[in-house]
Amino acid sequence: ENLFAYIEEQGGDRRAVENFRCRVSRKPSDGRYDTNYYNEQGRRFRSMVEVGKFFNLVAAPARSAGGKKAAGMKKRKATSREIENEKKRLRKELEKLRRQHTKSRKQLDDFLTDEKDSRYPVEDMLLQEDSDAQSA
Repeated sequence: ENLFAYIEEQGGDRRAVENFRCRVSRKPSDGRYDTNYYNEQGRRFRSMVEVGKFFNLVAAPARSAGGKKAAGMKKRKATSREIENEKKRLRKELEKLRRQHTKSRKQLDDFLTDEKDSRYPVEDMLLQEDSDAQSA
């Protein structure tokens, strides 16, 4: 009955959830009760809000990049040790990228130099004639 009322409150039709089953179970760890809803195909919904989202009656809350942490949990300030470790990690990463850049730049220079040399091939006959002319 609560699910029917909730769906109608959200602007839905109670007939959409007539065939849903409800199961209440007690958690052994802390003694709280969980209510799960199941549709005709057996899909489980952990709350009435999830059922509402399934029928597009409830808008999903916008999440930030932090995911679930944005829903009420404040991020604690980083300690000085954590900040220093992050700086050290970033310095290492920067140095690694600089080495890769230097290596890539050298490979490109070598490639371009080889391209220039191979762009204008010299025939063996011309080289032979030049060496004969110099020796005479």
